[in-house]
Formats: sequence, structure tokens, C-alpha cells
Amino acid sequence: MTGYALLPALLPDGPAAASARWVFSGLCHQEVARSFAIDGHPMAVCHRCAGIYAGLAVGALLALALRLDPGRKRLWLGAAAPIAVQVLLGWIWPALDLWWLRVATGLATGALGGLLLATALATASPPTTIQ
Repeated sequence: MTGYALLPALLPDGPAAASARWVFSGLCHQEVARSFAIDGHPMAVCHRCAGIYAGLAVGALLALALRLDPGRKRLWLGAAAPIAVQVLLGWIWPALDLWWLRVATGLATGALGGLLLATALATASPPTTIQ
């Protein structure tokens, strides 16, 4: 997903860029001031969403190496905690609303969420076939 989100920055004038912006418009606010840009052309996602999508990929790779119980609610709450804390602190103290902190908390949340999601999918029982 992160590669697709790069299209508007890499190929700003093509139909692929318009399609990427449309796909991500329901998932991200796409605020230009909060997005990475290449030669002045912003990505289709903001800093935080870029971190989340990259983190999902990292988490899925970690799931290959680690075995966790994806049903533990504490793990899911832990995955959501980095963004929740950063957003709450940003409301209280706006100076903490920094691009690198949005990327870092998005990456941490995405990685933990991707790890749990991939582990949950790997441990799910396969569908039964009708004979």
C-alpha cells in the first residue's frame, strides 16, 4: 500500500496518481502540510498513515519470526497505544505534533497491528470444504 501511496509524488500528472488519491481519500485526510513530498508533489497519505502502512508490512514480516497469541486483548490495546498517546499529548501540548513523531507512532502501531493480524490469520483454522 505504501508504494501505491507514493504514486502521486512520483507520477503527479497521470491517472495512477488520481486513482491513488481517490483510493486513499477514504482512509486519510491527505493534508498536504502533513504529507511527505517529492519535488513538491505530496504522497497520497499523511505522515502517520505512511508509518502505519510501512508498519503493517514490518509487522507481517515479524509474524514469520515470532509466535504470539493474537487473541489477547492487551496486545491489541498495546498496538493502539502509541498513536492514542501521541494524539492526546498533541491536543494538550501542540508542540508535540511533530512529523517524525506521527511517522514513528504510526510505524509502531502498524507494526504491532500487522504482527497481530498476520499471526491471527496464520493461526485461524482453514475453511472446511464441502464434499
